[in-house]
Amino acid sequence: MRVLPGILEHENYGIALPTGSPYREPINQAILAMNEDGTYRQLYDRWFGDDPGR
Repeated sequence: MRVLPGILEHENYGIALPTGSPYREPINQAILAMNEDGTYRQLYDRWFGDDPGR
């Protein structure tokens, strides 16, 4: 793994997978669905409290 300089795109999570992992796209789709239906926000608030930046 290598840390790149700067921020390419701000995300509220990070998941490390091996290069070429077949799980990358299913994980991305699951996170997208959770964002769209509010599940991600509910889990975030439950475990980390309200996000002061929202």
